[in-house]
Amino acid sequence: MGERRAHHGENAETNGIPGRVYKDKFAESELENPTIASVYLDRVIEAYIRIFECEPADDSPGVNAINLLILKGALDALLEIEHLAPAVSFAVVPRLQSRDGETLPQ
Repeated sequence: MGERRAHHGENAETNGIPGRVYKDKFAESELENPTIASVYLDRVIEAYIRIFECEPADDSPGVNAINLLILKGALDALLEIEHLAPAVSFAVVPRLQSRDGETLPQ
């Protein structure tokens, strides 16, 4: 996968596949081996952030990244949330507007 990413550049798909694998591995190891789970959590967070950076109009990866950063709970995670939150909020607004048919203040 790393070779493909380097050859074709990053996009949501090339980051989404490893992100899904890391998310599953995190879930599997969370109770049995918290140290390993922490490594997988960091990797899945990184994947979701990269997906969001590739597709900033798709709010789901950004929302997922923020949720996992909250789960992580470390100071660096909270700082990353501060960095991501404005862009994720901006991406969420159009989806909410289309769902509710209302214009939300920005």
